Formats: sequence, C-alpha cells, structure tokens
Amino acid sequence: MQNKYAGACRTFLSNLFVDREIYMRSNGELRFLTLSARLQRVVAGTGTVLLLGWLVLSGNLLASQIEMVAERNSVAAALSRAQHTFQEAKAQRQSAADRSARLDARQRALED
Repeated sequence: MQNKYAGACRTFLSNLFVDREIYMRSNGELRFLTLSARLQRVVAGTGTVLLLGWLVLSGNLLASQIEMVAERNSVAAALSRAQHTFQEAKAQRQSAADRSARLDARQRALED
C-alpha cells in the first residue's frame, strides 16, 4: 500500500519536473536556457524549506505575542486588584480615624 503511494508520488514529481528549454531572442541572436529537472527540484525544495522556515518563525512570533498579551492582561488584573485593596484599606483607615476621634470626643465629654 505504501509502495503504491510512493510510486504515485514519484510519478507525479517526475511529470511535474521535466527538462525545459527557454528560448530568448536578444539583439538578433537566439539563445536558449535549459532548465534540468534536477535544478527545478533543487529550486522547489529550497523554496519549500524557506517557506516552512518562515512559517515556523511566524508561528513562534505569534505565540510570543499571544503570551505577551496574556501576561499584560494578568498584570493589569493584578494592578486592578491592588488598587481596589488600597482603596478599601484607605476607607478602613479613615473609618478607624473617625471612630478614634469620636471615642476621644466621648472620653473628653465624660471626663468634663
């Protein structure tokens, strides 16, 4: 079964990469370039490797960005909790100061 697919793949690639000749006319001269199947496979392979490398790097950058945004959101949530706790402590401190002032006033009133 695997040989069947390997053979089909090999046939597809050999049909895809055949020797090609490119004819060019320049300054009254006819020139031609021969692109061998091997050269075409090398160029296609190099392009594929570069594309895959670019995809891996882009994926890593995207993952890094997502992680950074999650960390930034976590820091923002911690800051919000800290500010809320600070406001509560400030209110309790003010309340304690008010109670202390009232108790002092009562004490002075009782002593007089």
